[in-house]
Amino acid sequence: MNERQVEERILRYSEERYIYEELAKQILDMMRTAVGREYPDLKAASYSMRAKEIESLRKKLQKDKYQANSEITDLAGVRIIVYSKKDIPLVTDIIKKVFR
Repeated sequence: MNERQVEERILRYSEERYIYEELAKQILDMMRTAVGREYPDLKAASYSMRAKEIESLRKKLQKDKYQANSEITDLAGVRIIVYSKKDIPLVTDIIKKVFR
């Protein structure tokens, strides 16, 4: 991807980033609710969300492996950290149910 293409993508993402922030917030709320409903005794160490930072996206786009029309798949994300390894499959199952 050449520099002009990178800057075009960055400009577009900058204008749309609030959408990814809102999406991450909504998914985070859905996951908190689903975990609490399915496993009320499961205590998560933390829940967090984010929209990709603009400079992080710029660095990613500048790598040679991305073509002009390629899609970056991690523009928004949610993280759930649990205290016990035994809880990981429980959270995984909830994610699969919520996002069939």
